[in-house]
Amino acid sequence: MSTDSDDFEIIQKGRACRHRTRRGAPGPLPQLRPRQQAWLISWASSHQASRSRESLYKAQANIDLEEADALVDQLLHTGWISLRETLQRGVWLWQSLQWLDLPTLQSHLNLPTAQALASELTDWQASVRAWLQALTTDHPLRTAVLEALADLESSRAPLRRKRERVGLLRSACVWFDEGRTGHRRDFALMARHDTKSITDTEWEWLDRYLGLSDLGIQSFVPMLWIAGPLLLKWGDQSLNLSLLSHQAIPIHQLLTTSSMHHDGPLTYWLIENRVSFERQVQRHRDKVLVWMPGRPTQAWLKAIDHLLDQAPGNGLISADIDPSGLEIVMTASQPWTHRQLNWQMQDMTEDLLRGAARWPLSAHDQQLLDGLLGNNNIPVEIRALAHSMRDTGSKAEQEGWL
Repeated sequence: MSTDSDDFEIIQKGRACRHRTRRGAPGPLPQLRPRQQAWLISWASSHQASRSRESLYKAQANIDLEEADALVDQLLHTGWISLRETLQRGVWLWQSLQWLDLPTLQSHLNLPTAQALASELTDWQASVRAWLQALTTDHPLRTAVLEALADLESSRAPLRRKRERVGLLRSACVWFDEGRTGHRRDFALMARHDTKSITDTEWEWLDRYLGLSDLGIQSFVPMLWIAGPLLLKWGDQSLNLSLLSHQAIPIHQLLTTSSMHHDGPLTYWLIENRVSFERQVQRHRDKVLVWMPGRPTQAWLKAIDHLLDQAPGNGLISADIDPSGLEIVMTASQPWTHRQLNWQMQDMTEDLLRGAARWPLSAHDQQLLDGLLGNNNIPVEIRALAHSMRDTGSKAEQEGWL
């Protein structure tokens, strides 16, 4: 390849800097060593128009400076890049490169172009919208699915990962609709045809938004954390909760109690925040306190149903003063509502919201408020608190005061 100066054009030049490129359209890609080919694929995977020498070389753990500079020189001479260079001790050293036809280069390297990725993203978004349209508005998982999709929308994760996560959501809805139950490996086999195909991070994400126990997907035994003046009996066997600070009871075993005994009127207090729950356990030994771990699961609600069937009592419910907290209250109150027992929010007031450390509402919070305020059946107190959140544009966490 000729290196005659007539082959090159100086786009810009100063006393100690210049921007240099080869005249004419890019030619065939040079013959590269395996390591150079791998570096070039890595560099061209980004859709940035220009890259600094420092950023390119730092991204490669096994970089050889002489071999890498030779690669850059070949790309310059075949017309794929221009170089910004500085004069140091009489030698021109390149500082950054600019791709001259990155889409074509990416095609030669079998890499997706920015245009192809944009088209792929558009197609994927359309498929997600079509799926959501087919998912009925009253589907039990719809709200959780929308929360998970909002998380993906704000994430900078690659499209491949987002597609995989949505695939899990869709499989979870099918699993739920078909009434399946089983171990994590059963779900993984159904979703991806491989029992070990779902990573720990994906399990955590799925559990955070949909709740594995809600889906009937077993990993650990579902537990109910409880404290208070209640005697649980299994035939001749019994457990006196008042003797303990608090206790985790496997829900499947709690559901087999033969009876529950207590002295005087009974009040249950459900508390969302774990720290707040443990604080109040020490202060309120006259109430049955139950930890409410976020969005109530079906297993957890069955446990509350069982408690109220065997030991009825009024209910107090405490959650964060945010839109998700109001939705938690709406769900957690159902066992009392169905039995026409009294319940109310505890330490969830407009005054507390105004006086607490507050955080701004997110776009997703606003969507949840729209859904709550559009429901004509929500209690007056919840509606008032939702309006207060909207008016102040803020939310608060119960750990700050409870």
